[in-house]
Amino acid sequence: MVAILAIVAGGLVASMGGVRAPAQRDLARHEMAQVREALLRFEADTGYLPGEGPFDLAGRGVGAVSASRIEELGVPALQVEEWADSAANLWQLVLNPLPDHPLASWDPDRRRGWRGPYLSMGSEGQVRAGFLDRRIAPGVDADAALHGVALSGVPAVADPFVHPCGEAGQLSWAPFPAGADLEQQGSPYLLIVPSDRQQARLICLGENHQLEPQGSGDDLVLYLYR
Repeated sequence: MVAILAIVAGGLVASMGGVRAPAQRDLARHEMAQVREALLRFEADTGYLPGEGPFDLAGRGVGAVSASRIEELGVPALQVEEWADSAANLWQLVLNPLPDHPLASWDPDRRRGWRGPYLSMGSEGQVRAGFLDRRIAPGVDADAALHGVALSGVPAVADPFVHPCGEAGQLSWAPFPAGADLEQQGSPYLLIVPSDRQQARLICLGENHQLEPQGSGDDLVLYLYR
């Protein structure tokens, strides 16, 4: 699982001195590949990516995830929609979002259904980040949105570019599902799924912790279907 690998590799990165950044980038690529694999297994099992079809909020098309299911996680009612649509949010890989739906559990005959968890949050946590819609390709103002007014804690996977939490320009983290704030953590990997499926991708913010347009700068990008 991603969280376990991050802990093990963290000691390696810290001990390598001058090659710290290259080692972190290699680790980030490895973690992104694992998250991608988890997303594709979710899709293979259910027919959808997280947040799509019945895994979208009730009231949107065939969406069946109730607001009350999300509020059970401590999310204020006024934040439910943005919390669910956050590019950092990987909660459906960890928790079953549809307890009362035909896809809520694995059906071996139909070979369909949620059979997670697909990731272990482990030491990862929940990030307090501003709203960045995963359904829209990030524009020039995306970084400002991500570092804007924070949503309630979003279950996320942190990259290995660790920084002190809560400092100016840095995001705050707490353990998942609950606990005291973390002193340091990386930035969340972001899942972007625009209408053009070939553009669906994971983004790592890199060492500068900033989301840059079109994967420029030190951002790392991994496409789901390429």
